[in-house]
Amino acid sequence: MEQARPGPHGAEEETWEENLALRRQLADVHHQLRNLKENYAEELSFWRRRALELQLELTSTAVSPVERRAQGAKSNGDAQLTPAEDSQRREGQRQVAKQLEEIESKTALTKASKEEAEARLAQSELLSEQLKDQASQQAVELLTREGSGPAETFA
Repeated sequence: MEQARPGPHGAEEETWEENLALRRQLADVHHQLRNLKENYAEELSFWRRRALELQLELTSTAVSPVERRAQGAKSNGDAQLTPAEDSQRREGQRQVAKQLEEIESKTALTKASKEEAEARLAQSELLSEQLKDQASQQAVELLTREGSGPAETFA
């Protein structure tokens, strides 16, 4: 419960307190925004590294020893793989396909996460701008209020 403060100094003090509270809120919003940006950058870096690791793994399995033997056999005129080699090749292809699906789903999740972070960032920037405008408006009202004498300054 707030009591009315007597005189113009009470209103001025109240305005300064409100301005201070708004500045604290603005600082909190900026801090949250910075944290969101850092988290997004870390997540993006992680998924880039993971994609490169999977790509390296994919390229290393692309020319497996089984396929090298098959290519050697083709050059000798014998294009048949043994059933074990064929099943190993198919298993490798399934694993690669599964990895590609994982990469695509993680990429989609990362894009969605990025879009959410950008939306939060835009909202935070809007709130920050509104708080700045409100603080400016309070300063204008404080300086242009009627019934008060000249502004007290400390020189």
